[in-house]
Amino acid sequence: GVDVSNMTVKEAKEAINNCENGYTLTLIEKNGVTETVTAQQLGLDVRPADKFDDLLKAKSGYSWIKQLQGIDTLDTKGAVVVEVDSAVFNNAVSDLQCISPTVVSEPVDAVIYYSGGEFKIRPSLTGNIADRQVLEQKIQDAFAHGRTTLNLISEGVYAQPATFSDDPALLSRKAVLEQISGVEITLHFGAYTEKLDPPKLSEWITSDGSGTSSLDETAVSEYVLALADRYNTYSSAKPFVTTGGETVLIGNSYYGWELDTEYLYNALLTFIKERRSIDIDLTNRSEESDKYWLNVAAAYDPVSYYGSTYAEVSIDGQHMWMYKNGELALSSDVVTGRPDDEHDTPVGIYHIIYMEQNATLRGDDYETEVAYWMVFTEDIGFHDAEWQYAFGEEMYLENGSHGCVNLPIEVAEELYSLVYPGMPVFVY
Repeated sequence: GVDVSNMTVKEAKEAINNCENGYTLTLIEKNGVTETVTAQQLGLDVRPADKFDDLLKAKSGYSWIKQLQGIDTLDTKGAVVVEVDSAVFNNAVSDLQCISPTVVSEPVDAVIYYSGGEFKIRPSLTGNIADRQVLEQKIQDAFAHGRTTLNLISEGVYAQPATFSDDPALLSRKAVLEQISGVEITLHFGAYTEKLDPPKLSEWITSDGSGTSSLDETAVSEYVLALADRYNTYSSAKPFVTTGGETVLIGNSYYGWELDTEYLYNALLTFIKERRSIDIDLTNRSEESDKYWLNVAAAYDPVSYYGSTYAEVSIDGQHMWMYKNGELALSSDVVTGRPDDEHDTPVGIYHIIYMEQNATLRGDDYETEVAYWMVFTEDIGFHDAEWQYAFGEEMYLENGSHGCVNLPIEVAEELYSLVYPGMPVFVY
């Protein structure tokens, strides 16, 4: 405070104006550390408030002197005003080691971690760095009150962790995480492996605004969609090694692997909620693994994905080949669609969709009976064509089909005995 006993009003004002001279504040910090700072270093100045004279006029005799004994510049009396040079003050506070992250340590929140097959809580650490906003206010308060020491510990100046070990939300999350301790879900995609262990699964445990934790099923769905994006091959362009030994890249693919995302999503939810560990090869072509796919291929391999049994059609060569278990089982000239941008046989990777004997093929301007009908895309497939008087070479240029692959009757009959639904068909 400022002792203005037995002073005139002029003398009292002068004493107040000069009270910052020689003022030093000692900061008492953790671990026995102290720092000192002066009013001049802090850019602090004090002067009488406008109401100073009014206070004197309102009091009789020298009673006002008693009120100025130990002046509190922040109380309702408002007899004095503390002025702050913001730039100087900020620089001085910045120089204090109690807020320097290179000298002191930040507080650390309590966290949950996984170790030894269980989730545990690592306690919070208070650190020894001051909360700058609180420190600045406490320094100004100390100066205004004329205090020469500021205990950062007892005044609650140190920054505190946001989360302590007994935080209800943290304990709620730990309780939910304990339900997935030990759960491991391993999914194999050919040579690739995806593993869901407790630390990974813990990322899917989220808290609502009230601190209650639960499994975020949206996160599970997003994970499944990411797997589909990573491992689906159904519609992507793929390389194919032709009978002639040339490797061609064929787009317009309707053959390959396509995850049943809904089935996998529901399966994962079941495994997690039932705390079931499972290790499953999703691409081993078993009855169980095929349930996870909408479409499958012969193998999950970027090169030999089509296996060793397939049909091959060369439009330029007007020829087809049928391989069974890696051996050439059938070879024949064909007639493909007339190349007029309307009836072309579409290039692509397909699979036999269905097969039918003694079928009737219908179009806008035709109705034709065939003995063997093997569809590989929409209304296009292999079939016999007894109306064709020749096959191969340039027959398709003038007498091409409506898009199907025309075969001699005997070839169609043999091919029908070799193909099966799902078997790949390559047209290039």
